[in-house]
Amino acid sequence: MLDQPGIFTYRDGVAVIQLFFFSIYLIFGFVLCWRHGFRRSEGWVILVTFSTLRILAASFQLASINYPTDSVYGGALICQGIGLAPLTLLNLGLFVRLNKFTNTIHPKIFTFISILAIAGIALAIYGGTESADSPTLSSNALLKASVLLFVACYLSFFLPGSSLSLSFPIFQPQKRGKMNCG
Repeated sequence: MLDQPGIFTYRDGVAVIQLFFFSIYLIFGFVLCWRHGFRRSEGWVILVTFSTLRILAASFQLASINYPTDSVYGGALICQGIGLAPLTLLNLGLFVRLNKFTNTIHPKIFTFISILAIAGIALAIYGGTESADSPTLSSNALLKASVLLFVACYLSFFLPGSSLSLSFPIFQPQKRGKMNCG
């Protein structure tokens, strides 16, 4: 995984694109937090956190062009790994808010999904640290397990999402009476 110093790779190109878009998202996140307040807008604060982690990961990746050291690659791996957690929390917050209106899903399901996300964060941090200490800096089993836990989180959103979409009034077919014409 260690690249030659000074060579721009495909991963570095992706990092440049991430840096561009997530800088814009970070600015919008700060504007939204400033307009709505930091206390009332936990969702916007998570957007700021998500953007910051992605910008850090892209910066570490770009720093690895001139300084391809274990710590720089380790920082990129850890920030990329834990950068999935705020996205999971945003989805979780959206489903919890929707469930307040419909009250169709037991809250323990959301607790289970958040425990999966916390376990994914822990595995991503520890796996990134272990990978940074290895001589090849390759993805290890802990990093793969953390990605699998985040995939399980996103797949577990499917059942509550379909249940919420069926019970939410906007998506229900409207009942109309017969029109009498005479």
